[in-house]
Amino acid sequence: MYGYLIRGGEGRPEAELHPLHLGGVNFLALETRGSGRRLDRRVRRALLEMERRAIRRCVMPTDWPAAWRGRFHPVEERQLRQALLPQLLERFCAQRQICPGISTALLSAPRADAAVWQAAELLSRRCRYVLLDVPEAEKLSSALRHRYGVAAGHGGFPALQVCFGNPAEGIPAVLLGPDCARRQTVCYELPPLRRAALDPYPVSPQLVAALWAAGALPTAEIGVHTLGSGA
Repeated sequence: MYGYLIRGGEGRPEAELHPLHLGGVNFLALETRGSGRRLDRRVRRALLEMERRAIRRCVMPTDWPAAWRGRFHPVEERQLRQALLPQLLERFCAQRQICPGISTALLSAPRADAAVWQAAELLSRRCRYVLLDVPEAEKLSSALRHRYGVAAGHGGFPALQVCFGNPAEGIPAVLLGPDCARRQTVCYELPPLRRAALDPYPVSPQLVAALWAAGALPTAEIGVHTLGSGA
């Protein structure tokens, strides 16, 4: 189960735990109000109860106080972003007026796992040239050359990069690694009925990722509206 952390406004200090069924998924929500030491104590008791229930990942607002995080982490987005890479790449290029069909792309990753191979195949279909900065680059390059006729490793300076680790400076990047959510924001779109079913809760990237990971939100129903520049 995921947690859902809600930072309320002023008032009598309260830290209330309650079940929340949202978008077809059960969450354990922690909703706070007020401020001060009394609230701190109540929040810490609630966090201990969440830990007791084996919750480790939460839909967490950006202004959630660091002192209240405990052992909890925001819901991860990288697997969702990897699944949506075709859309991310299309939107990224449109925002920056990059024509992938005549451009060179750089693919970088600390290891050559299945997601990296899938990204390499996508770039080979979309871009004119692909540069590889991954382990087993020769093996991957050979596969791309035989399957797509792409001469990986040639084509000049890249116009964009798809990065599973630390991005190279000076090259516009789509980030897919463990730290991608902190370094690059993505705004998602959902169909009107899906969006209405979540009201009044915002369609945050973490909520979308949690619903998708739980199997309650199909990949085909998630659209990519905008990407941040990446840092």
